[in-house]
Amino acid sequence: MDEVHYPVGVGHLENRLLKRGLIPSDCCSVETLNSPEFIGATADCLWFLISAPNFSEADKSFDLTFKAEILKQVNQLYKSIGESEKSLDKPMVYIEN
Repeated sequence: MDEVHYPVGVGHLENRLLKRGLIPSDCCSVETLNSPEFIGATADCLWFLISAPNFSEADKSFDLTFKAEILKQVNQLYKSIGESEKSLDKPMVYIEN
């Protein structure tokens, strides 16, 4: 939660940790924080926020402009652990004759 800073459910965070092979109840260490598993779980949670609809809650707003900035961070994290970068889907317009 400390790495994401935005409202993501505890269950979602725990699932991302488990998916990456980390046990949520384990003690956190410097090695854990610097591990590809933890970095990947952090990127996964941030990617979840990017793929969520725009929202405003209390003093926080999460819109397309902000999502583009977070996407840069997400891709830096994925790249640092050798995983593929993500991209926001561009809306498509179909014109019928």
